[in-house]
Amino acid sequence: MLSTYYFPVQIAWSSRKLASLEDLKGQKIRATSPEQIEFLKRFGANGLTVGAPEVPSALERGVVDGVLTANAGGGKVWKDLLKYCYEIGLNFFRSQHRGEQGSLRQAAGELSRYPHQGGRRALAQDDAR
Repeated sequence: MLSTYYFPVQIAWSSRKLASLEDLKGQKIRATSPEQIEFLKRFGANGLTVGAPEVPSALERGVVDGVLTANAGGGKVWKDLLKYCYEIGLNFFRSQHRGEQGSLRQAAGELSRYPHQGGRRALAQDDAR
């Protein structure tokens, strides 16, 4: 594995009143995972999958009332279409990025040339050359 990235906490946004979990009932909410859809179902909402590029038009046409998304992501991009925010901290995602095996071995070999220096400093020195 090359790296791990944690996506921000997902928050509920809606064009309809959303001040409590009870307010999810009857709303059509765009979700990004089966777990989110199941969560929404348990509170009486209809969880739908809609691709990010389609969200603005889906909100404008009433296909969805709201979205589960990160504050820094769709929360900012679609803020003109979403009046209400309920910060439930629903979940977060972990993304793991894998590197090609040969590249990882090569990087490990390069770092081993610097046994007494930190890897970052060693790579920064190589980049400067």
